[in-house]
Amino acid sequence: MPMLNEPELWWNEMPGPSNLVEEAAEQLLQRESVALHCAEGVIPWEEDFRISVKEKVQRRDPDFLLDAYTAPAQGDPGRWVVDQLTGGGFFCLPSEDPVQKASAQGLLKNRILWVSGIREKRQADDWLDLTQRMKRVPPRQRGCVVLLLPSGLPGRSWLAELDMEAFVGEYDLHFFAETLTSRRRMPRFEKKYLAELAVALSQGDPGRCARFTAMGRRLVEAPEALEMGMDHADRHHAVWLAQMRVVFAKIEETKFAILQRNQAAVSDLVGDRDDFENYIVEIGDIELRHLIHASKNGRLWLPAEDWQTVQILYANRNQLAHHHTLSFQELEELNERLL
Repeated sequence: MPMLNEPELWWNEMPGPSNLVEEAAEQLLQRESVALHCAEGVIPWEEDFRISVKEKVQRRDPDFLLDAYTAPAQGDPGRWVVDQLTGGGFFCLPSEDPVQKASAQGLLKNRILWVSGIREKRQADDWLDLTQRMKRVPPRQRGCVVLLLPSGLPGRSWLAELDMEAFVGEYDLHFFAETLTSRRRMPRFEKKYLAELAVALSQGDPGRCARFTAMGRRLVEAPEALEMGMDHADRHHAVWLAQMRVVFAKIEETKFAILQRNQAAVSDLVGDRDDFENYIVEIGDIELRHLIHASKNGRLWLPAEDWQTVQILYANRNQLAHHHTLSFQELEELNERLL
């Protein structure tokens, strides 16, 4: 089985990330500079994202060139960019704008300057000013800039602004994890649980998500025992959230199936009051706790298999409802009872 290229899969196959690549490429093809806002100015698998954007642009216009830079801590970005392109041999009077002069000589034509490493607001303002200066250059002579900026910086009217959070969401992370786990030789339930664990523990980072899915059964069997780079409370909550997503709805679905199978017997409980003193109007309103109490008080008889299932469902649902996690053995036993 061939190995998956996880960064390529993320940026080219997942809906949100691939839309971000498409939108960035579209703006650059129109020679518009782009501000890409992402947490702390860092984007997952940045090199792969950059390559995907570059390939998308060059498929439509092969004349475009892309140069990647890490922004210097200080200095005029325009002068610095021109020096990078010319090796420092570009002459420009103090009264001249190096961007305008370099553009007039064709040095910036069809060039995409990909700039990362911007951390401070002053630094960001200088580079944003550069994009405005480049905007004044006639389109046929113009280059453009991609700025990776920390989230939360104010917008600029002359700039195409893309916010990574607006394109990439939890749906993409789930789709990504499920795609990665689909190729593993594991039972279906374990694949689902592994994907949910990877998403919950990843804290929104697809790189972490990929590393967690690669752990396979080790992660599934003992997620709270492994070192995740998280404190205990966050790790516990992530494992609990994954378990809720995997089994909680199935517990309710299985309970309803038992009620339907035993409709004649449980219909006598309609009209009772539940734990909140609300009347039970229809059989779907009957909770597991009420079934157990009615059975123990002799008001209800269920077949042995259904009675055992109700007790297992109730015990595990109660654990999860109180923010406790289940062991892998408990999950396996529960899964055997679920629809």
